[in-house]
Amino acid sequence: MMFNEVNVTSVLKGKRVVVTGGGRDFGQAVSVWLAREGAHVDLCARQLASVEATCEIIRREGGIARGYLCDMSDARSVSDFATQLLQDNQPVDILILSAAQWLEGHLGEGDHDADIVSTVNSGITGSILLTKALLPSLRQSQGADIVAMVSVCGIPQFTESVAHPAFFAAKHAISGFSQNLAHHVCDHPTPQLPH
Repeated sequence: MMFNEVNVTSVLKGKRVVVTGGGRDFGQAVSVWLAREGAHVDLCARQLASVEATCEIIRREGGIARGYLCDMSDARSVSDFATQLLQDNQPVDILILSAAQWLEGHLGEGDHDADIVSTVNSGITGSILLTKALLPSLRQSQGADIVAMVSVCGIPQFTESVAHPAFFAAKHAISGFSQNLAHHVCDHPTPQLPH
């Protein structure tokens, strides 16, 4: 298979996947890979140019992508994004929570309160709100899954990063949220994709 060829035999073919933070870096790479595997990708990012760039890569390779503006640190923006996603009658099969505003440095050394709030909100609050809004759609899927990108900053005892403590806190929070959600979702059967 060529690198930019859609894999027509993939287990992801035809699945509807939502990716937060899909406009650049890891989120963009995941979005492009998913499309190469035949998934229909709905991605969001804070900047229109980033959304358009990722969608263009996917479409140029023959994949299917829709891009949306969404600031995961803003509850209204998350709500608007969810509303747009739910207008489609096809259920969401996979939700990938990849968005998190990067912040580096040490606490109290040139950091601004607004940046700290935005980092925490984009990394955890927005993810919780979007998951809550999309959970009914995920429950309609025959193979639903929720994937939270925790990063090494969410690993207990890990300190080898220039990331700000607020970024560490957001990543630890998304890890805890995911663990708790897994137990809750198990109480309400939702088929899971094989890992």
